[in-house]
Amino acid sequence: MVWLRRVGQFVQGMFLRNVMLKVLSIFIACGLWFFVNAAQRDSEADIAIPVRYIDPPERLMLISPRVQEVELRVVGPPTLLSRIDPASLGVTIDLTRVRAGVTTFRLRSDRVDLPRGVTAIRMTPSELTLELAKVQSKRLPVELAIEGRPAGDLRISETKVSPELVEVRGPARIVSEIKEAKTVAVDLSEAKAGRMTREIDIDIKGEFLTLSAPSVNVELLLEEPVEERKIGEIVIVVRNAEGEATVEPAEIALLVRGARSKVQGLELPNGAVYVDATGLVPGKHEALPLATLPAGIELVKELPKVKVEIVERPITETPGVLMTPAQSQAQSSVSDERVPVGEGGDAG
Repeated sequence: MVWLRRVGQFVQGMFLRNVMLKVLSIFIACGLWFFVNAAQRDSEADIAIPVRYIDPPERLMLISPRVQEVELRVVGPPTLLSRIDPASLGVTIDLTRVRAGVTTFRLRSDRVDLPRGVTAIRMTPSELTLELAKVQSKRLPVELAIEGRPAGDLRISETKVSPELVEVRGPARIVSEIKEAKTVAVDLSEAKAGRMTREIDIDIKGEFLTLSAPSVNVELLLEEPVEERKIGEIVIVVRNAEGEATVEPAEIALLVRGARSKVQGLELPNGAVYVDATGLVPGKHEALPLATLPAGIELVKELPKVKVEIVERPITETPGVLMTPAQSQAQSSVSDERVPVGEGGDAG
């Protein structure tokens, strides 16, 4: 039995040779086993995952608040849980076949696509209650809201709003009660005379309402009160006359109209009223006088005709001698009959 003795010696050598090293190896192996198995022990975690809505048809709209995230509790190895991307998960709410009113949707955690080895325990909340309403559209006139009074006697003489109509869309029960689209109030307490242009928001109260134009362009013209005033007497002058001209009457009064401050401070010089004699031959005529007025000032009524007499000026004048037109023409005829004599020519 020699071979049995040798086997026993070999086995004895395996266990007794380098005993400390072998014991240390066993401790290291046990530690590694414990570390690996402890790391793989399941743990729980809460993950916020998004809620995605498939919008309802155009005839309906969601009027209850939308829940954007739900909390999902999962269990699994920590190494797997740490690799989960919440954005890649989600809950889908399909609204394409719902009807108007309140609808409750049950949320199931087992329908979330999780990595293998990870299990969903529960979802919070476990259901969502949503309300949908019928949609209505309506075109509304825009009403300009004004607050404050302009300084002095200014008044609004012109108002333009563009666009004049806007379309509002929203829940039928809200839209049906809206009669007009009012703007945010325009403050005129510090406004001055002239044209004012603003872009003003439309102020419609109500949730879930949309407008075709959230703002409008507003143009206001602020002017002083109109006043009439008689101004006289203004000397009438004759322009472009071919000769000496006189007018009867020589002066005229004007009745003008315009903004109060302009009319009250208006002063017209002589010559502001005139007769244009272009094309009038010497003699007596009746003509309609014209007036040159500042911008913003107008005549209340047309001026009456006046009498204009034009006296022809002498055509030729010799020092000390005043020739009539007939005399000047006769002298010209005599000069034309003279024949010039050239050098070496015969006279007569």
